[in-house]
Amino acid sequence: MAGWLYLHFDPEIGNGADLPGGTEWAISDTVYIDPGLSRMGLNMQENRMTFDRFVRACLPDRGQRLMSPSEQQWVVLEAVQRANMDHPLTALATVLSEPGGGVSMIEQVIGELKRSGVSPVRLKRLWEKHEPKYRELAAIYEKYQELLWEGNLWDHEEPYMELMRSFQREPESVSLPGRLVLRHFYELNRLQELLLGQLVTQVEIHVHLIVPKGRERLGRLVKPLIERLTCRGFRIAGEIGSGSGRVRRDSLRHLAEHVFDDDPPVFPHSDGLEVIAAPGMEAEVEMVVARLKQWLLSEKNHLDDAVILTSDREAYAPLLHQKLDEAGIPVRTEERHFLSSHPLLQMIHAVFSARDDGGKKVEELLYSPFLPVSEENGLKCDAWMEAIPKSQTWAEWGKWFLEWIRPLKRVDRWRELIAEKELSWLAAYEMKGWHALYRMVRQWGDSLEGIFGDRKVTDRQFVQFLMQMAERCELTAREGERRGIRILEANQGLAEPVRAVFMVGLAEGRWPRPFADHWLLPDAERVRLRSEGILLETSGELRQRQRLPFFTGISLATELLVLSYPHTDEEGKKQLPSPFLEECTDLFASVKTVSLDVPQRIRPAGWEWCFSDGQGLAQALIQLRNGERILDEEGHPALEMFMKMLGADQEKGRDLLARIQAERFRRGAVFTRYDGIIPRGIAGAMEKRVWSAGALNHLVECRFQFLAIRLWKAAEKEAPQRGLSWREEGERIHEILCRFFHEYRRGRWTFADEERALARLEQLADEVLRDEERERDPFYLMIDKFRIKQKLLSIWKHEKEWRRKTGFYAAPAHLELSFGLPVCKEDVETGRLDPASRPEPVTLVLGGKRKVRLQGKMDRIDRDEEGYYAIYDYKTGTVPTIEQIGQGRSLQLPLYLWVYQQGFGQDPALAIGSAYYVKGNGGNAAANQRNKGLWRKEETGRVGLNPRKSLDPDDWRKTEENIQRLIDQSLSKAEQGDFAVSPTWDCPRFCPARHICRVDAWILSKKRGTR
Repeated sequence: MAGWLYLHFDPEIGNGADLPGGTEWAISDTVYIDPGLSRMGLNMQENRMTFDRFVRACLPDRGQRLMSPSEQQWVVLEAVQRANMDHPLTALATVLSEPGGGVSMIEQVIGELKRSGVSPVRLKRLWEKHEPKYRELAAIYEKYQELLWEGNLWDHEEPYMELMRSFQREPESVSLPGRLVLRHFYELNRLQELLLGQLVTQVEIHVHLIVPKGRERLGRLVKPLIERLTCRGFRIAGEIGSGSGRVRRDSLRHLAEHVFDDDPPVFPHSDGLEVIAAPGMEAEVEMVVARLKQWLLSEKNHLDDAVILTSDREAYAPLLHQKLDEAGIPVRTEERHFLSSHPLLQMIHAVFSARDDGGKKVEELLYSPFLPVSEENGLKCDAWMEAIPKSQTWAEWGKWFLEWIRPLKRVDRWRELIAEKELSWLAAYEMKGWHALYRMVRQWGDSLEGIFGDRKVTDRQFVQFLMQMAERCELTAREGERRGIRILEANQGLAEPVRAVFMVGLAEGRWPRPFADHWLLPDAERVRLRSEGILLETSGELRQRQRLPFFTGISLATELLVLSYPHTDEEGKKQLPSPFLEECTDLFASVKTVSLDVPQRIRPAGWEWCFSDGQGLAQALIQLRNGERILDEEGHPALEMFMKMLGADQEKGRDLLARIQAERFRRGAVFTRYDGIIPRGIAGAMEKRVWSAGALNHLVECRFQFLAIRLWKAAEKEAPQRGLSWREEGERIHEILCRFFHEYRRGRWTFADEERALARLEQLADEVLRDEERERDPFYLMIDKFRIKQKLLSIWKHEKEWRRKTGFYAAPAHLELSFGLPVCKEDVETGRLDPASRPEPVTLVLGGKRKVRLQGKMDRIDRDEEGYYAIYDYKTGTVPTIEQIGQGRSLQLPLYLWVYQQGFGQDPALAIGSAYYVKGNGGNAAANQRNKGLWRKEETGRVGLNPRKSLDPDDWRKTEENIQRLIDQSLSKAEQGDFAVSPTWDCPRFCPARHICRVDAWILSKKRGTR
């Protein structure tokens, strides 16, 4: 047999696809392989399929099953645990301690290794004398492969490897076509390449590659693949230009021929290219949909003549489906949701939670249409809920669950919904949810039994695992329409060019995505492995490779190409356009650009951007709110839109009118009740309030934030945690360290016996975290334990290092010293609370007159034999900078310093300082972990520090005075009822009141008199 390569300079590859030199084969003997058929809106056919589907079709059916993404993550975790049991993981403990546990990182690297074609056995041999992290990674890879064989499971790479093994061991079991044709490809992964090298000896193969002509940056991405294939028996059949000779605008032809050229000529006009820059992703999608609708209506263009491309389907597809539906534009691409978001799954999760909460949430379930309460099935809700076991093995849970959800198969309800035409979609959605759930549990039941054996889990662990599986299980929420717009991912090829292409999400960091040097498998090692024939792409190559799908996408447009990006993120922070977008615009003297800088809440910017009645009403409200003379104008579209709404729903119309009046009042020249100005009588409680450091911090940072979160209690509800939240993690670390140093005070361990001390620290961690095992998702809890122990190890290394350096081995003077909080005798006796704690608040006097009552708890206070003291607050997350602390942006350290002095009778002259005690980087003891704080320059040597930004006596005094003045000013305004939306500094990147805050730079400048 033989193989031919066809190098296409244009992305179009005709369906006929000439095969010069090929043998005459019947259609039934030819298989066509295209990338991403289902996502392109094309059907899988007997002789037309994806590469993955073709490979699986060649293999005999021996009961293997393709894993879901969630199953794969669990198998990787089990491989980590088994490798750890054989030889405790040390080097990889660092990556496993990262948020998310690093399991996803290990899963990603295992996928890369498998796609390179290297086996675990060979990798172990290659890394036998390498540093520990490589040996540990190879051991996990080996365990992972063993688990696949145990469970008779496939990941996406395993069928390729199995097919190559079958060629060598039992070629008669493989089913192959006479001819294989690959179309619309611009790259192949290493595993596909290796497989083609074997297939070419048995099958006639024709590979159609998209190869940009004349550009070194693009050509060098495809050239190595062509060279390797020619070495494996392929030969170049020809170079092919435009497939059909479609007429393309001169500007778009210039773009396709010169983008990514090192020295491109500049074209005088860009009539076919447009750029949209919008404030946020939702605004971007709305503007793109509006522009698409304009284009469709302008010349009565057909829906098949346009396509929307994105490199981030998960982020953009839901928004695109929503906005296109609002605009009345049908979509050919099916709408997919994760099963975890289906109401059926939400109800099941609520049932398990309601039982754990003693029935408190039962009322929330009574309105669910999924509960089995009909008379026909003879079940009652309470009996059905009580049937949930407390603990079973994985296999028992799977069998029980399949029977337990049978009453949820509400066939009669579905028939009733189908009878009402407008609700038929709901019936389909409910049916798909039930069947997807049943199929998912049935599939992984046998697999888990083989992998996890008789291991028992609780009901809470089971339902958390169920939800995690559902998070990565997709189902079709809405079928695509036969005639509709296509939403495609950038790496999916199209059979032919289209008249209009809309490319969304072209922001820096999103398209192209950044690829940093991988710590687990860095570029240097990837390059070294090439000498062994193992091809793994470096971070730079991965970044550059994203140029190919972008080039393919822009080359599809023949009349109109719209490139869009959000110039701000959802927090309002500025984002830059993609460098790919800039390389396109640089090819022209000028480019039509629509850029909106208005806040999202006052979109759309004009009537031309209204693509639905809802958008039109929003525009009408904006003009009615802002306009001075609109009410005097007859026939104004804003008035017409408002009167239309009033006629359809008078109650809603009156509500909208009240909102318009409120907005006009708010946009005046003074602060109003809509900005956080409340009656002084309500604010009078400020004078009697007992403050925490966090509450004072909220007040000083932004008074409106304090009003919303602390007084209105309007904080967003925290999402349920499967593992430990950051707050809970901090509390556990505080408790472990408190008990650890309490035992040091009692002489139970010493720094002289480091091994014993470290063993005791780990034992305490296990004791504290053991209580969580029954209540938490075992997958996430295992990750949390790794992370917590790694942070404790980092703190321990730094602690012993600075004590050795200074010779200071005195035990902490206080641990968990509280004030204004209840004092529990048992907590004092067990070392969880300091004996000197007091239940009364501490009254601070700031600036000589301002009195503030405080409550709180200080983590640790060290004091030397001369009475000099330092206060520490353990922090496991991000901490403020030294500059921010000095400016008063973080009040905890100075407040605790003053509390210890004024409330516990300590001499201010003996203060060394107050600082955050943070974890190091990867447990590096050399990193100074106590620098971030307020330190007196002349005394820092006592605690083994030499911070670069410590304070001399004059700076120390000024810093204290400035912070106290800031607190006094904020309290004075609060006492007068002034909680205006006027942050002291810039709005933080994350604000717990962002969902109700209406901060607007234009309005603030007007009210402050600075506009």
